[in-house]
Amino acid sequence: MRSLTLSIVLQLAASGSAGCSLALPGIEPCEARLLPGDLVITELMANPHGDESAGEWVEFANATARTIELAGVVLLAEPSADRLDGPDARRHAISGRVIEPGAYLAVGPGSSDIASTELDNGPGGDVDHLADSAGQVAIKCDVIEIDRVAYAGVQEGVALSLGATIALDHEVNDQPSSWCAPAGQYSAGNFGTPGRANDCVTAASDGMCEDSGTARPVQTAVPGDLVITEVMANPVAVGDPDGEWFEVYASRDVDLNGLVAGRDPASAPELTLEGAACLRVVAGTHIVFARNGNSATNGGISPVDHEFGFSLGNSRGDLYIGAGDTVIDRVFWSNAPDGASAALDPDLIDPKANDASESWCADTENHYGQGDFGTPGRPNGQCVIAVPGMCDDGGVMRAIRSPGPDQVTITEYMANPETIADSNGEWIEVYFAAAADLNGLELGREPGSVLTTVQASECRSISAGTHVVFARVIESEKNGGLPAVDALFDFGLVNASGSLFVGVAGEILDSLQYTGSSAGAAASLDHNGRWCANHQDPYGSGTNTGTPGAANPLCPSSATRK
Repeated sequence: MRSLTLSIVLQLAASGSAGCSLALPGIEPCEARLLPGDLVITELMANPHGDESAGEWVEFANATARTIELAGVVLLAEPSADRLDGPDARRHAISGRVIEPGAYLAVGPGSSDIASTELDNGPGGDVDHLADSAGQVAIKCDVIEIDRVAYAGVQEGVALSLGATIALDHEVNDQPSSWCAPAGQYSAGNFGTPGRANDCVTAASDGMCEDSGTARPVQTAVPGDLVITEVMANPVAVGDPDGEWFEVYASRDVDLNGLVAGRDPASAPELTLEGAACLRVVAGTHIVFARNGNSATNGGISPVDHEFGFSLGNSRGDLYIGAGDTVIDRVFWSNAPDGASAALDPDLIDPKANDASESWCADTENHYGQGDFGTPGRPNGQCVIAVPGMCDDGGVMRAIRSPGPDQVTITEYMANPETIADSNGEWIEVYFAAAADLNGLELGREPGSVLTTVQASECRSISAGTHVVFARVIESEKNGGLPAVDALFDFGLVNASGSLFVGVAGEILDSLQYTGSSAGAAASLDHNGRWCANHQDPYGSGTNTGTPGAANPLCPSSATRK
């Protein structure tokens, strides 16, 4: 669409009344008894391509339910955007014409290219001198100003058109957002629809949208109308930039025009749904928002209703939807499951109920697309609500198997990674000598001050002899290339004079203190109980060394013993 700059100004007559007859020299009295808004200016061609003297025109429509006799109605044109009745104003009386309800009439100097009426050349000259760059036109009945439009930035051969879905209203057409560039040509090099309904569509403005060709108010959602019900923050089948999505449930018929979304409602929205057409959703609809709308590359999400361009966090996340400054719903999460959506229990679809972490569970049963789990666009499965001390083992609730104090050992940690930020590249390795569950495991720096607890409704089982890796970030491309991450922690490791502990239910299972760290090398505990910096085993991109998730190499005999 061609770009336009249009300024609309309205000025109602300060005196006079409908039907009063104030004769102008050479112009018959206006007997139409018109009021402001009965006729609405809908289109004008101020800078036609070709013969300008024969191609300028102004279109207006009958906004009433009655036939209007135009005898004595005056069209005025002024090359100034500031005043209308100056010495350069041109006036034309429209005589011998009628306009039916809802009809359009284009008036100009009689060009055969348009459906128009020739204007009688009354005092003040002709209307074929509309200002090309900035000016205004108006319709008067005696002293009553029926409508006025001021314009600027006209392009050659392009009419200024009131949007096809915009109401015929003399105040609505004051707004620049109500106007647009016509799509079709009526003559070579000239775009417009003189004498008939306009064909261009504006972006929705002033709370209006197009519904089956008719403009109507947008039915904006309020809290309770839309609920966030599912979030895929950590897809495995494809990368996060392609495979992330979230789902919103509509509990009432609403329009999504103007809906905003993002990660922080205190900041500017990261997504705004716009469009002239009404983005209607009916009650009971599951609306899918995805980073990538192509099912061939997004992991098989189909259909996608709307796309968004911001990232969902894995270790911790925040998502909201809103309308203007009103937050409609907001959810938080931590430790997003790998390759599975976080799904709201279908019995708890409520903007308050979904604030509680126990209302959500990882969908580990419903495959979609290329293998990830979730139900984008469909109802969620029932969650097995977490019970203290219990976890879901394949659909069967059982007691959590917590490890004992002699079964867990901190064996490796990366406190000072190189080439990546500490907040991305730090990790801790814990060795489990016996089978156990990670559920409820606690980590921190100072014993007694828990900073991270592994929380999950499903049993996070670990086999005996397993080296478990806890990391700050789960994505391999962000964490320095860790081969696998079993769980996340959200506190920083100190480079010098630090400490660590792992425990469960307030009991310390293992702890250590250290006085320093080697840049880019993990601190490693060998099977002889000696600690040293592992400089010999690169992982990931090769800039950092260590054996995350695997047995550690022997330390020099001079290394510090635990």
